[in-house]
Amino acid sequence: MSQKDFFEIPRVVKESIGKLDQLVEKYPQFIPVPECASFLGMDRDGLRRAIETNSISFGISWKKSNASNRSFKIPTAQFYLWYTQGSHVN
Repeated sequence: MSQKDFFEIPRVVKESIGKLDQLVEKYPQFIPVPECASFLGMDRDGLRRAIETNSISFGISWKKSNASNRSFKIPTAQFYLWYTQGSHVN
């Protein structure tokens, strides 16, 4: 059985995974919200709102008791596993 007998991964998917690999190499601990939003092709505030409302599972949001604004963090490993659904494409 040759490799062609198996499902062929589209080029654009491989390119997206390559960009993901670059993102996690650049930000091994936490991915900044603007960088993550750009990678996902979405608005920064939209990503913050999705994190704040728990619409996505990879971000963390909090507000200190006397602060007027919120803080956000995106742990790199959690984002990577969310995006790849726990698998990786070579």
